[in-house]
Amino acid sequence: MSSLPPVIVISLPGSSRRARVQAAFDEIGLPFEFHDAVNGAELSDETLASVDQNYAEKEWGHGLNKGEIGCAISHIQLYERMVEKGLEEAIILEDDAQPSEGFIQTLREMLSALPQRAEIAFLHHGKAKSWPIKRSLPNGHKLVRYRYPSAKSRRCIISGRGYWLSQAGAQKLLELAYPIRMPADYLTGYIQRSHIHAYGVEPNLLLETDTPSEIDAVEKRQYGGHTG
Repeated sequence: MSSLPPVIVISLPGSSRRARVQAAFDEIGLPFEFHDAVNGAELSDETLASVDQNYAEKEWGHGLNKGEIGCAISHIQLYERMVEKGLEEAIILEDDAQPSEGFIQTLREMLSALPQRAEIAFLHHGKAKSWPIKRSLPNGHKLVRYRYPSAKSRRCIISGRGYWLSQAGAQKLLELAYPIRMPADYLTGYIQRSHIHAYGVEPNLLLETDTPSEIDAVEKRQYGGHTG
């Protein structure tokens, strides 16, 4: 298992999700560490005032609620940690991540198959356009390379549930991270803005769960359904 990069699970301290994800990863023998997520309900007025809600309204058609802001900061903290510590790569997961059958085997093969230029690889995602050449992975999965939508396109690889990230990828995401003005999965998913070299596993290597959103528990989002 030492061949895997650090696996970091973002989770609110005291969340009931921790026991579930701990049991799921213990069952498959996947070591990981928790990163204490930022609770949006406890954000300071100063932090909330620093969020560019005008940009969010203009670009996305909706503002960011406190839960989304806390989630975004939590992911960004890990990018900063990667850069500060010179961490070459990491696997970043949210605590509703559910591994599919053969997760570790497929993950290892994916990591071995990623080309040197790869900077992010989505383990869970929504719709995205990929290049036609795909590499076979175990358990019926394929490694794909995603195409950049046009610069002004609103297409986005939605989902921050789980992804592999390189040091170069972390640096690219940090260039767009501040001021906070987009949800975590917009920062990773609008690849036409970050120009990050994006890959992914299809079908999803992480499964969706029926766990209620903790973001919406803090404050209802100002738009439709979302994962997180």
